[in-house]
Amino acid sequence: MANGTSVTDLKQKPDRTRHVRKLLGDDVYEIPDSDQENGQADQDDQKDGADDTSGGSSATGGATDTDEETGKKERRQTAAHPFSGIKTKTLHPRIQRLVDETVKLNADKFPNSVAVLLRAIIELTVTEYLDRKGNTPGKDMKLTTRIREAMKLLSIPNKDPEFQPLRTKLNEKYSIISVPNLHQYVHNPNAMPGKSDLDSIAIAYRPLLVRICSDLD
Repeated sequence: MANGTSVTDLKQKPDRTRHVRKLLGDDVYEIPDSDQENGQADQDDQKDGADDTSGGSSATGGATDTDEETGKKERRQTAAHPFSGIKTKTLHPRIQRLVDETVKLNADKFPNSVAVLLRAIIELTVTEYLDRKGNTPGKDMKLTTRIREAMKLLSIPNKDPEFQPLRTKLNEKYSIISVPNLHQYVHNPNAMPGKSDLDSIAIAYRPLLVRICSDLD
């Protein structure tokens, strides 16, 4: 190498510094060891920061995703069926089992099964209630009439807000909660119930089932 300096000499920092000073002058700025270490630390910090944010996996982002998934799971677990919690021990054992099975079924996956079960629960419960109250319905008594008779025996006020949907929609042809619609789920192969429809039906008839079970207790 020029100026009589070998490559081996330049491997040592003091020799390298002297060689540079010889070529460029004494005013060359030499980076102190501590500054070099700090510069390397800054580069490492920048690299670590880039790794943290790569792929959208930052600490904040990860926590948000986890919280969202946890929230969805908790909502699924706590979204109780409208019939859950009804004390059915005063009803016939088979009706009790039907209610238990309906509560456990996923209406999104088994909407037809839930629809038919709801229809069966409503009719069997009302019929049993009338029978035990000495008002056994005849074979020709329609389900609409049986429900109205049950509400009459329960002495439910005409303006009771809980029963208002049943009073006004019970026999309405195009109402989701009407008896004609319940019949469609059983007898019409083209009737396709959805989960929201089934929830509406269960919510509308829950007060009736609760009052019947309580009155038979």
